[in-house]
Amino acid sequence: MDSTAIPWITAVAAACSAIAAAVSACFSWRSSRTAANAALTTLILKFRDQYATNEMFIDLRNLRAWHDKYGSQFAVTWQQKLKNDKEAQIVDRSRRRVTSFFSNIIDLHDTGLVPKRIERLLTDFAGFDMVYTVVEPLERALSPDYDKPRFDKLRALRPGIAPVAVELGKEALPTLSH
Repeated sequence: MDSTAIPWITAVAAACSAIAAAVSACFSWRSSRTAANAALTTLILKFRDQYATNEMFIDLRNLRAWHDKYGSQFAVTWQQKLKNDKEAQIVDRSRRRVTSFFSNIIDLHDTGLVPKRIERLLTDFAGFDMVYTVVEPLERALSPDYDKPRFDKLRALRPGIAPVAVELGKEALPTLSH
């Protein structure tokens, strides 16, 4: 073989290696994207499964029943009865679990683990408005320094939820706008 053929062979081999590396990188990227989509799907399904539990159903029913029973004074009444009333304490446990469920979504969002295209799916639950009509006023009744920014962040993830103008004892129920 003459000495001019060796650089050409080396160049062709380098080009083939570069093409193989590019193809490998493309498939690696696709594989990573598929794995990420699978992880997001699992996350969404876990939240949906948790929301579909009997415990969550009972918690939401407890919150709605308390609200319906005491009307516009439900938060003040709950605050007054919390220490000595078994029913108010059951509502408190329900409030904590529902708050925790939705707080987990905010935590994931704040760490950048929830892509924009998934935000709506993680907040698209029947009864979502209960977070603002019942849970947030109870949080406020428990402490005027409650974590309002957390509720605002959650609201921002679910466009169409009207802001809630609430004063203790004078709750205005938000409406969903579509």
